[in-house]
Amino acid sequence: MSEKVDITRMLLTIGIYPGNIGTESLEAFVMNPASDMPSVAFEGDRCIATGNLRDVARAAKQTLDRRKDASVLVFDGMTGGPIDLDFRGTVDDVLAR
Repeated sequence: MSEKVDITRMLLTIGIYPGNIGTESLEAFVMNPASDMPSVAFEGDRCIATGNLRDVARAAKQTLDRRKDASVLVFDGMTGGPIDLDFRGTVDDVLAR
């Protein structure tokens, strides 16, 4: 007997088709969000900051520095998606990344 193989077919779009990747088509796939994008941060169920990403990242880092047991989540204010920030180092280190 032959082994059954599952295959998924998909249509490649212009934005990610190999050989056709231009910088204008990659803007939607930016890994480092703009610092002026609206964001919101929560520590547990409490909102600790809203505003542009720099201000929210600063408030989140300051909360983490004050309370070592704090759990802070940062979200995109437009889409509600999570934003992954590297909080290692000082506030200036966080803002530089």
